[in-house]
Amino acid sequence: MKRFTCDELVEHLTAYLDDALDTPARDAVRAHLSCCEGCGRYFDQYRATIRALGDQP
Repeated sequence: MKRFTCDELVEHLTAYLDDALDTPARDAVRAHLSCCEGCGRYFDQYRATIRALGDQP
């Protein structure tokens, strides 16, 4: 399985949320998020920001 560094993970978050990654990359993102507390927090904040801005007219 591919392993992402924290910097690589950040570069792939939009594609991950858009379901635009192939299966190995998607699995690698999930694996990294499950074991990296900092990236997990960043991902939660990123997703919350997208949700909040998505409701804007």
